[in-house]
Amino acid sequence: MNIRKVIITSLVGSIGIAVLSLSLSFAWYNTSENLYLDTLEIRVSGQQSLLISTSGEDGSFVESLKYHIDETDNTLINAGLFQPVSSMFKSKWLEDDLKTEPELYIYTNSEPFDEFAPQEEAAQWGYYSQHLYLYSSSTVNATVDPESLVVEEMAQLNSDYAYKLMSQKHVMDTYKEEHPDWNKKQIHDDILSELNEMKKCMRIALLDVPSNKFYIIDPYKDGETMLGGRADLFANKYYDTYVNPNNKELYEVIYGEVTGRKNAVYLDARDTDSEAPARYTSFDSRTKAGVHAFDLEASLENGLEIKKEESYGLDEIESNIYIPLKAGQPREIVLMAYMEGWDRDCTNKHMGSNFNIDLEFKISEEKQ
Repeated sequence: MNIRKVIITSLVGSIGIAVLSLSLSFAWYNTSENLYLDTLEIRVSGQQSLLISTSGEDGSFVESLKYHIDETDNTLINAGLFQPVSSMFKSKWLEDDLKTEPELYIYTNSEPFDEFAPQEEAAQWGYYSQHLYLYSSSTVNATVDPESLVVEEMAQLNSDYAYKLMSQKHVMDTYKEEHPDWNKKQIHDDILSELNEMKKCMRIALLDVPSNKFYIIDPYKDGETMLGGRADLFANKYYDTYVNPNNKELYEVIYGEVTGRKNAVYLDARDTDSEAPARYTSFDSRTKAGVHAFDLEASLENGLEIKKEESYGLDEIESNIYIPLKAGQPREIVLMAYMEGWDRDCTNKHMGSNFNIDLEFKISEEKQ
């Protein structure tokens, strides 16, 4: 796969760890420090008729599976590094024939655009995916137990990593430039806060293979996530632009799953740069002088559509997610964990974050 990689830096860009903000293949890293899945434990919630397996073979079903990234002989796949990906364009594969491999998407490059639209393709790495089989001795509906689903930061490991970052001269130099009155504790706490907040952009997803239903769980759901918009992917503190071939003027790029691009509304070209945000991220940047700024609200009113993530919060799981199990017949599912790049919490400038995922499947309904 020939991917043009463009490193996204941040306000502390010289630390060599990118801003995580969008599901773009050129938004990767120039170091090996990334988000890690430390422990994944998958259980059935004490119900003897419900078992789980990684192979679906007779005799392989158990009540729990536990995974550590330092174990080399575990049956679960080593997820290791995470990169921002997105569930955008999921209708592309859900509307096809039944799939056994879910698809998350990235962009392959930023330009040239096809009719002003960046090109995307299925991500090949950067997320956790595992085929599992659920089994019940009776006919039931199973679901994820919302009370047992935990995505939790490992605060001490993140704190240790924050100190590691502070030992790098260029990190401290950048903080002195941006926050000259901050002491070491304030710097440490700022980095640690960024690391701990990464959990909020994580998603747990399930593909029920026989039905081709794809369920997305956002454990920290707070409002809707729009799978598109403008962005500063080159970390130059300005939203990305393209040259309109019709008038040769600069316009801001609209990334993501967008339809009706012809209905996009742009403002007159600015005479001066727009006001700087309180903190630069790929979502919060500036419009450069001479550029036509994208007007989101006016564009939506004019008929432009940006796809919204179809996800469920913890309180929505039991009424929306169910996996039908026939007595004695294993049912294949695919469990995924990934970073939703369009989640606005996916703007961490310090990677290397550590967290745990803990989930249980349970029987939600007995069938006759």
